[in-house]
Amino acid sequence: MVATDDTIDLREWVDMLRRRRKTFLVVAGALFVLSLVVALSWPSTYRSVATILIEDQDVPADLVQPAVTTSAVERIESISQQVMTRANLTAIVEKHDMFVEAREEDRLGPALDGMRRRIKVDTVDVDVVDPRSGRAGRTAIAFTISYDDRNAELTQRVTEELATLFLEQNRRSRSDSATETVVFLTAEAELLSDQIGDLEAQLAAFKEQNVTGLPELADMNLRLLDNTERHLVNIDSQIRALEERRHILEGDLAQVTP
Repeated sequence: MVATDDTIDLREWVDMLRRRRKTFLVVAGALFVLSLVVALSWPSTYRSVATILIEDQDVPADLVQPAVTTSAVERIESISQQVMTRANLTAIVEKHDMFVEAREEDRLGPALDGMRRRIKVDTVDVDVVDPRSGRAGRTAIAFTISYDDRNAELTQRVTEELATLFLEQNRRSRSDSATETVVFLTAEAELLSDQIGDLEAQLAAFKEQNVTGLPELADMNLRLLDNTERHLVNIDSQIRALEERRHILEGDLAQVTP
């Protein structure tokens, strides 16, 4: 049997490894020890996490969409951008005496950029079924704010500051949203009142125009009577529907508190 070149090369490699086994073991052992030393000497990084529940809006979405409603993810993103401003982060840095050298050397900008990268905002999503459409999907019920730092106590304090800023900004955003909702619902209620008034005026005028023909049941007036009754029923139905919607809007308007 003739040995192939591949077999010869493989044997040569095996022989070389055997001859230099001690050298390989020494190098591998040195790398392991070095890796262990680096791992043990590497500064620990701590993470503090705050969880904030997402509250449903006060007014049903189907009444005000798309005028004054936004998704939870959009609200969180908007609040996050408002919280992560240079002014807010600088206030936290100065309050807790962070980045002393950067502040003394007027290099706070890069330090704040690094701080932003260590701040994480993530949503907590769950599977839900829309009761109106019956479709399954995922929705955010909460979101988390976390901050990483080598100082455990500082990590916790900064996370608490961020959570407070998020709650304060959310309160202001909800107040602004409530104000917009009040304006929208007030305008909607006034519009419905005008529509109801117009329909009632049409109903009164229609009855007055057909008052002489309505009591008579002559054959020539049967078709007119039937059309008149259908028209009256239609107008009455529209009035009742508008009044019901107006009552709902007035009830929701009373619950909204800016």
